[in-house]
Amino acid sequence: MSIKIALIQFWVEIDKEFLHTSKRADRMIALAKEKGCDVVVFPEDFWFGPLDYYKEKEIRKIVERETPEIINWLCEKAETHKINIIAGSFVEKIGREYFNICSVITDKGEIVYKYRKQRLVPYGFEREKLIPGKYLPLSFELCGIKMGVIICRDLFYPEFIKVLRKKGAEIVFVPSFWSKRSDDYLDHNLDYSKYKIVSEMKVVDALCEARSFESEMAICFVNASGRLTKGNKFDVLLGRTQICLPFFGQIKKINKNREGLIIYEHDRNVIQDARRVYQI
Repeated sequence: MSIKIALIQFWVEIDKEFLHTSKRADRMIALAKEKGCDVVVFPEDFWFGPLDYYKEKEIRKIVERETPEIINWLCEKAETHKINIIAGSFVEKIGREYFNICSVITDKGEIVYKYRKQRLVPYGFEREKLIPGKYLPLSFELCGIKMGVIICRDLFYPEFIKVLRKKGAEIVFVPSFWSKRSDDYLDHNLDYSKYKIVSEMKVVDALCEARSFESEMAICFVNASGRLTKGNKFDVLLGRTQICLPFFGQIKKINKNREGLIIYEHDRNVIQDARRVYQI
């Protein structure tokens, strides 16, 4: 049994109308289906960008009104195109609290799992407004294969991947919004000229390969692309969407900060052989 997956390095824009972004997202979903994919994966914050870029009134509108409508729209598109969707992430309101949540949508348009990001960004909107998830990630099954999802900074913490490994997952998706330059980084009182711009690239590449080798799983890191700016706030995305496998390490990657798509056909034999050989 095999599964074909499309990783979408979506170009993120802020302050765009629903029609504009929905057309772009639908085009990517349709393209993934045309290429024979069973699953399409979007990055973290791909629809609106980080909510740091919006005023309080706009945030309430986005979270409480627009996001539920967009998730329903994604469910409809999953059913229409007959493709499973890992819906990046959105800030959702549960009770009175805000969480960063990834929804897993089947090709029948049903949400079968919602994962709440646990390791939040330690500054800005996430630190000030969001609540970290309290429950360890669970595996879910698509096309007869067990998978899991974590979000962005969760990748720093191997315990999340280990939990999914114990639950039998073969593939872990990591939707992310990872910048190579950001106004947030300027608040660290760190002379970044000493470390150059390659530091974030090396971090992401090293983490993805390490998590794949130590867990004997396929790691699908799905980052956003874009150049966001408003007032004094800015982000230049890293890109670097990639797939890492046991034995091989990194097998595919989008190097540049641009919109693009990677297709990965999962070979279960690689995972089974790695687990038989290394027995980690």
